[in-house]
Order: sequence, then structure tokens, then C-alpha cells
Amino acid sequence: MSTSPVTEPDDLVHLRNVVASLARRRQPDDPDLLHARRELAAAVLLRHVRHALDANPGLTINQRRAIAGVLTGAAS
Repeated sequence: MSTSPVTEPDDLVHLRNVVASLARRRQPDDPDLLHARRELAAAVLLRHVRHALDANPGLTINQRRAIAGVLTGAAS
């Protein structure tokens, strides 16, 4: 499976379809199914982050640093 970033709604639909298809035919711990679920979760998160960053008012530098810390594992 590809590891390219997913940003478009059509890509989310495609990823949901891949997960649904694999879930019907594979065991819950199948590596391809787990990978597809991880890709879908990352795509959904990326869409939410972009939406939050585009909102007004924008985030302050301290808010951006706190979020970056969570994403990089620097914050708890």
C-alpha cells in the first residue's frame, strides 16, 4: 500500500472503501487491513488539522508550538 499523504475528499472515500473491502475478507489483525486503517485515520486527522488551521481567528504561536509538540512526541 502507498504511504503518500491523502488530502482530497475523493481520497478519503477511496480509503474508506479499501478499509471496508479488506475488513470483509481479512482477519482484524491482518497487516494490510491495519495499514489501511492507519492511513484512513491519518487522512481524517490531516483534514481536521487543515480545517482548524484555516479557521479564523488563527492559532497563536504558542498554540501552534503546543500542537507541534504533541505531534512530534515532545509534549505529554
